[in-house]
Amino acid sequence: MSHIFVSYSSRHRPLTRTLAERLEAEGWPVWWDHALEAYGDYEAQIRQAIDDAGALVVIWSEGAAQSDYVKVEVNRALKQGKLVNLRAPEFVVEDVPLDFQMVHCAAVALDDLSPVIRTVETVWQGRVPAGVTPFHVTHKERYGDLFDAKRRTRPSDIAELTPSALLQARYEIVPYVDATGMLAEMLDWCHATGAYGERPRTSAGRLFFGPGGLGKTRLMIEAVRRLRDEGWLAGFNPPLAPAASEAERQHRKLALEQVFSHGDEPGVLMVFDYAEGRADDVIALGRMISLRPREGVRPVRLVLLSRGDQWWQEVYRTEPELQVLFYRRGARHGDTHALAPLPLGDPRLALFDETRAAYRPLLEELAAAGQFPAPLDVPLPAARRDRLAQEAAYARPLALQMEALLSLAGEGGGEDIAELLEAILALERAHWRRVIDGLAAGSRKETAMRRGIGQVTLVGGMPDRSASTALMAGDGHFGPRPSADLPLAELGRLYGLGKNGLAALEPDLVGEHEVASCGDDDLVAASPGSRRCRKPTAAPAAAL
Repeated sequence: MSHIFVSYSSRHRPLTRTLAERLEAEGWPVWWDHALEAYGDYEAQIRQAIDDAGALVVIWSEGAAQSDYVKVEVNRALKQGKLVNLRAPEFVVEDVPLDFQMVHCAAVALDDLSPVIRTVETVWQGRVPAGVTPFHVTHKERYGDLFDAKRRTRPSDIAELTPSALLQARYEIVPYVDATGMLAEMLDWCHATGAYGERPRTSAGRLFFGPGGLGKTRLMIEAVRRLRDEGWLAGFNPPLAPAASEAERQHRKLALEQVFSHGDEPGVLMVFDYAEGRADDVIALGRMISLRPREGVRPVRLVLLSRGDQWWQEVYRTEPELQVLFYRRGARHGDTHALAPLPLGDPRLALFDETRAAYRPLLEELAAAGQFPAPLDVPLPAARRDRLAQEAAYARPLALQMEALLSLAGEGGGEDIAELLEAILALERAHWRRVIDGLAAGSRKETAMRRGIGQVTLVGGMPDRSASTALMAGDGHFGPRPSADLPLAELGRLYGLGKNGLAALEPDLVGEHEVASCGDDDLVAASPGSRRCRKPTAAPAAAL
C-alpha cells in the first residue's frame, strides 16, 4: 500500500488539488488522476492505483454523484474496505448516492484535516471505521460544530485581509510562543491522571481569566490544535442560538451526553469562550458531566475563558457539581488562573520582532494590490523598544502585535492601549476607502458602515443577509425607510461569511473600541442580545 487514492469530479479540481497538497504536507503520498501516464490503458492504471492504495478518499459533489467512473472507483474501494467518504462543502449528505451513504460522509474542511487524517489512518491500518455515526458528527453536519477548532486559513480574497484580520488569533499569522509556560502546563493538566496530588480524576474543569488582548483564545487554539493532533476531540463550544429549534436543542443535548459517556478518542477538551455570558451553559454542562462514570473512561476537560472571575465566584458557590468538577486543594473558588502577562524584556521584544517578520510579506502583497501602503523597513528607535520591553501596556501580546503593524505602516503607535486601538481603527477605515469605491473619510456612507459593523459586533456576528438587514434597520440612524442606505454589500466585501452573513469586527478589543467610538443609545438599543450584555436566565438545565 503506497498512497491515498483521491476520487472526484473534475468540477472540483481546485478543491481536490488543495486537499492533495494538504495531505502531502502531512506526510501522506497521494495519487489522483493528474498522475496518469499519457500512454497505456487508463482503466488499468486506475484499477492498479486503487488496488495499491492504503485508502481511497472520495469527494462527493453534484458532478461526482452523476459520474459512473467515480461510482465504479468508490465501489471497488468499498469492497476492499478502504473507503473514506467526504463531500464538497456545499453538497448535502442526503445527495450522496444511496449505495455509499452507509459509510459516514463528512464535509471537506480544509481548516482542520485532523478528522480526515484519523479516518485515513484507521482505514490504512486495515480497520473499518465504526458504522454508527456519533451524534456530535451528525450535529456538525446538520446544525454546526460543537467542537470548533477556531483555526482558519487566511482569506483568499486579499481585500478581506483587513488590518484587524492580521491581528486575529484564528489566522495564526504569528507563530505561537509559550513565553509564560501556560501552554505546557495546560497540556500537562489535560493529560494528567491525577490533579494536584489528589486521587485520579477523569473529569476536571479550569477557568482562565484576564483582560482582553492577553491571549486567552490563542492559548486555547494552540492547545486544541495539539490535542487534536493526538486524536482528542477538542474545540470551542459555540452558544446555542436563541432561535434554535427544539430538534436542534435535543440533538445537541444527546450529542454532549454521548461525548461525555463514551467515544473512540483518547480524551475530550471543550472550551467556552466568553464564559461570563454563558453561566447557564456552564451549570448545565457541569451537571451533565457529573453523571458520567468516574472510573475507566477517557478524560474530559472543560476550560472556561472570561474577562474576570467575579461572576464565577457566585456560580461556583451555589453549584455543587461545579465545585466537584473545578476542585483544587486550597483554592477557595476552584481551579482558576489569572492569565499571566508577558514577562519584561526580551520575551516581549522577541514577539514584536517575530510579528513584524510575519506581517511583512502579507503587507507587501496588500501593497501590490493597492490596499496598503508599502511596508517600511525602518528599525524601531531604541527608546521605543525600551518602552515595549518595560511598560505595563505591552504586557499584552495584542498590544505588541498592534505596535508591529503600525510601525510597518509608518504610524507612530500610541502611548496606551486606547491610542493603539484608535490607530488600528484608522488603518481599518483607510483600508475600507481603498477597497470600496466612492467611500470618503467622514462621509455618511462611512458612518453607516461604522454603525453597521458596530451592531454586528455587539451581537457577535449575523448568520445571513436577512438577519443583517433586520438588525441594521432597527437603528434609527438609517431613517424610516432604511433599505437603500444599509451598507450590506460593502460590509459583506470586507467581513462576509457564508450564506451572506457578516462577521464581528475582531479582535475583541478592536471591535469594542469601535463600538465605543461610534455607538450611542440608539445603536445599542437596536442590537438586542448583545453577547457582551447577556445575563444568565433562570433555566440552566435547558440552556445547552
